[in-house]
Amino acid sequence: MQQPLGTASSAPPSPQGRVIVDQRFCSPNPVDLNMTSLVGNYIIKDGNENRLFEVKRGSGFVPKRILLDDSGSPILTMKMKFWSYHNGWEVFRGDSTNERDRIYTVKKSTLPRTQLKGKFDVFVDPNTGWWRTCDFRIKERWLDRSCVVYSGESDAIVAQMHQNDMMARVLHGHTNYSVRINPNADHAFIASLVVILDWIHWTPKVASFYIFIICILFYFFIAPC
Repeated sequence: MQQPLGTASSAPPSPQGRVIVDQRFCSPNPVDLNMTSLVGNYIIKDGNENRLFEVKRGSGFVPKRILLDDSGSPILTMKMKFWSYHNGWEVFRGDSTNERDRIYTVKKSTLPRTQLKGKFDVFVDPNTGWWRTCDFRIKERWLDRSCVVYSGESDAIVAQMHQNDMMARVLHGHTNYSVRINPNADHAFIASLVVILDWIHWTPKVASFYIFIICILFYFFIAPC
């Protein structure tokens, strides 16, 4: 993302702004979100520090996150697709994981996974089939910890995200994201995309860290015995 987050509203709003989750999560004006994560849970507030959403970890073997509204009612369930080569996630309405309640799917559009600039495609049901064109696409650059959400294959910006302080996550285990959402975009939809991207990129780092610690403990304390 070349321009500062604060100037995102100067970009033309998407002419294809649409309701993905619910009309109540759309606004004719630009909206700023502040997302704070801690151990897989998130608190999401607007620019006036009003709590809009909360994300909690779901139960089960397959990674799952549940987006709640300010009253604690489930809005979305995000579930990782098992054995997915494209870091695929499915998003369902409410607390369901039934295919008939699926709203959209997120998957990586480019390989290898180690590239510094990732691209993800979002397909809103019933947009299915190998010939399908994505409804939204995400371009990210994790060197400066930012991403941009576009409408379909156009250059119309729907939202932008920037991670504020990487060291806070390393030292304290929490992360803060600033998100600018352009007019008519669905706030719950955009928040879920940030949560999914955060999981995709941070989980391998956490796993590598724990493997490193286990190897150190084994080398110094178990192997000499």
